[in-house]
Order: sequence, then structure tokens, then C-alpha cells
Amino acid sequence: MTVGIAILRAVVGGLFIGHGLQKLNGWFGGYGIEGTGGWMESVGLYPGKHHATAGGLAEAAGGAMLVAGLGTPAATAALTAVAAVLVARFLPGRKAAGVGRSRFDDHASTVSEQG
Repeated sequence: MTVGIAILRAVVGGLFIGHGLQKLNGWFGGYGIEGTGGWMESVGLYPGKHHATAGGLAEAAGGAMLVAGLGTPAATAALTAVAAVLVARFLPGRKAAGVGRSRFDDHASTVSEQG
């Protein structure tokens, strides 16, 4: 089971690192701070560059911490915070639990419970 958890940490953490670097540096087909910040402003998150930087840092650092196995509660809190902004912005009127619960809420809960 320990090997399975290590593999899960590496895969999930690696995906978050890549997604964060898309926002920060434009790597892996991303748009960097400028492009991501512009998109964030277009969906109502102002100032866009600050949101892009915060989201990118949270994803890249949180993913790296998961891969390294360091500070798992802090890593999952950072990743959950990014997901919470997504839920609050794009799923208005949805409840986090109970009636109206979305599949995304289930995934976010699973990630936060891994700590």
C-alpha cells in the first residue's frame, strides 16, 4: 500500500506541478501570467495577474510538496483553496454538500482528505 500511495502522490503532484507551471511560465502549452491573468479577468477575477500568480504558485508548490511527501496538510490546503475558488466562481448556487452536490465537490473532498 505504501508503494501505491507514493505512486498516487507522484502522479497527482506531478499533474498539479505541470498545471501550475502552465499558469506561471507558459510551459506545457500554457499561457503564462499574462495570458492566464487576462482570462481570469475575463471571467471576473480581478486583478487577473494576482489570481494567476497565486493559483500557479499554490498548484506548483502544493504539487511539489505532495511529490516530496512534505507538509501534506499544507499542500492539500493550498490545492483545495485553488479548487474552492473554482467552485465559488463557476458553480454559483451549488451547495458543497447534500442536495446539489457536484462530482467536483466529491473530488475536492477526496484530495483534502489525503492529508
